[in-house]
Amino acid sequence: MVEIKWTSNALDELDDIALYISKDSPNYAHILINQINEMVGHLKDFPKFGRKVP
Repeated sequence: MVEIKWTSNALDELDDIALYISKDSPNYAHILINQINEMVGHLKDFPKFGRKVP
């Protein structure tokens, strides 16, 4: 299992995304951030998950 390390820039951008979306839908912003965190969490167990970029 690998450790996921978020950069401060990535966390700031995630906060900005949540803030932007929450202006229209606080509930959807919460759902989206949870989904992102869930998908990133899968990388701990499956670090090669996702598409391969040539």
